[in-house]
Amino acid sequence: MPMKKRALRVAGTGMTLPGRPVTAREIDARAGLPEGWTAQHSGVLTRHFSDGESAIQLGARAVTEALRDAGLKLEDLDAIVSVSGTMHQPIPSNAALLAGELGPGTEGMRTFDINSTCLGFLTGMDLVSAQLAAGSFRRAVLVASELASVGLDWTEAESCSILGDGAAAVIIEAVEPEAGGIGPGVAAAAFGTWARGAALTEIRGGGSGQPAGLWETSRPADYLFHMDGRAVFKLAAELLPDFVRTLFSKHGFSWQDFDLIIPHQASLTSLALLRRRLGIPEERFMIYAQDYGNTIAASIPMGLHLAMKSGRVKGGSRVLMIGTSAGFSLGALVLDL
Repeated sequence: MPMKKRALRVAGTGMTLPGRPVTAREIDARAGLPEGWTAQHSGVLTRHFSDGESAIQLGARAVTEALRDAGLKLEDLDAIVSVSGTMHQPIPSNAALLAGELGPGTEGMRTFDINSTCLGFLTGMDLVSAQLAAGSFRRAVLVASELASVGLDWTEAESCSILGDGAAAVIIEAVEPEAGGIGPGVAAAAFGTWARGAALTEIRGGGSGQPAGLWETSRPADYLFHMDGRAVFKLAAELLPDFVRTLFSKHGFSWQDFDLIIPHQASLTSLALLRRRLGIPEERFMIYAQDYGNTIAASIPMGLHLAMKSGRVKGGSRVLMIGTSAGFSLGALVLDL
């Protein structure tokens, strides 16, 4: 059976970037690559790296921007949900640290984290929309704040050339459902994991399996981001067509039903290939990684923010957000604005 629509409204969005833009030429120099390699192979011309600003500070700035956009005060929120793919520190949660950074207006507020790596925002929207529909709370902010730059392995050209830092926040609030499923809300969602690809994208060290206390200067790679990009693309190309076909069949969708498709900005090369393989109309497919890189879980909500502020989508638009994440996982969510 198709999923019952969960009525909600996007009340406001915010996006922040650390102050230092980093060009493709700088990446080439830092990674010891031939000049022009990053621009040619990754397509990312500019990304931002933090110059001392923490992920928590970035996230708090994004929340403040979203509140301003929504015309709300901090005290109007019922919950702060961090959907970041990386942790500022193991304990406490990112959301608790965000509350502390935002100030006393968060006293007694509910906070928790959802970690689904690059799909964190979609997983968060799926789970929190169900809580809104159930009446658990009325209004929440989903925050993805990522400092990819601190975990780069500069010997892996494929990964260090695409990643960037940034944060995005989206405030969602419960609304009364309209008859016939008309009106804003989450119209559909689908997720799945194929664990045979779990080792393709990982940071092995830092958890209980390989604690930080075992860190050795002779083995730094265990504590840095690793990605086998070709294998990830191969697995995505194998699984995505059936994944999309199942979602569309269940809900009666076609590509023409969406005003915009916002994909996780994994890599420009893979996005172009997958768009053609899936038959997605180019004019409805949003690409913005050339200016920001892959910002992990902040990638998709940044795209939603950019689309709303540029007028590419507006009230009444239907958006498909879709992507991959470490795990190996696929996810998609249909949002009616």
